[in-house]
Amino acid sequence: MRTSMLLIAMLAAGCSQQPSRPGAAAAAPVADAADGAESPRDVQLKRVATARRLHLKVVDQDGNELFCKTFMVTGSRIQTETRCLTAEQLDHYDEQSQRDVDRVFKLQSPASPPGLQAPSR
Repeated sequence: MRTSMLLIAMLAAGCSQQPSRPGAAAAAPVADAADGAESPRDVQLKRVATARRLHLKVVDQDGNELFCKTFMVTGSRIQTETRCLTAEQLDHYDEQSQRDVDRVFKLQSPASPPGLQAPSR
């Protein structure tokens, strides 16, 4: 439960900040429709784009690629805590976040003002 709340907070913080460089938030390339599956390079580019969007640092630890973020420990001005996700965990988190966003837009009431509509993709 704590992990999911932390990841949601990370997503919210990442979405609320503007990128420091104009090209920093560029989207990953889309795979060819004829292939039906993404190449390993495309998957890796998508992961790196997701990591940048969430302000995660890419770390290589014992041959494993981890995506980490350092947080200040509550109540301390010095102590920090680093939390890392594996590539699979990052993929799962990104998919779950997208499903949650889609669900929120689907739950809009029909009585909402006409200006409030889900963004087109």
